[in-house]
Amino acid sequence: MTTLEKIQTLTDKRGLGISKTIIGKYCGCNFNAITYYLNGANPKPEVLEQYEEGLKQLLHDIAEVIDEN
Repeated sequence: MTTLEKIQTLTDKRGLGISKTIIGKYCGCNFNAITYYLNGANPKPEVLEQYEEGLKQLLHDIAEVIDEN
């Protein structure tokens, strides 16, 4: 699954429904940039790398909340 496919799945209301604002915060951009790329624009490789790192940080933060005692 590509980075943008992951973001699409995370933000899809029939999926997890995480807001694009939250995804954007983790990916270092705003929701407009997320929407721009999800609508078909081709991001540069460094943007995809930045987004992938943001998704990893989001996963880490969710795991910390879930694993908290």
